[in-house]
Amino acid sequence: MKEKDEEYTMEELSSHLLEEGIGYMKTLKRYLTKPSRFDDELLFNMTVICYEKFLTALITHYNEMPLSHEPSALFEDAQKQDGGLTKEMGETMNQIKSHESICSFENKGYKVPTSEKLKEIISGLIPIEQYISKKVKQPVI
Repeated sequence: MKEKDEEYTMEELSSHLLEEGIGYMKTLKRYLTKPSRFDDELLFNMTVICYEKFLTALITHYNEMPLSHEPSALFEDAQKQDGGLTKEMGETMNQIKSHESICSFENKGYKVPTSEKLKEIISGLIPIEQYISKKVKQPVI
């Protein structure tokens, strides 16, 4: 990681964001098969951060910056850049969004999903991770 004042190229930023997302996914994937020392609230927050890292990595791979960090806005921005995101990936975004209202006028914050629902969301992140990992490691044509 670069020092605070150093700037990243968009390619470096994209790779860095992807690696950070992969780091979060290691913990989240372990939770799918064994109990975690972290509670579901922290794991959900990690899930949201991971989702943001992956989608932002894809968007910056195309030399663009996302307009928002909100799940559906990120997904929409990513789809504009890359048509390979699937309907199932969009469903994972909808699941995340259904538990998040931190930027809404209702001021409800996060609603922590049940353990079962959280595992479903994490499982939905796996194909997103796989797809974006392949894309970010490819040069833009």
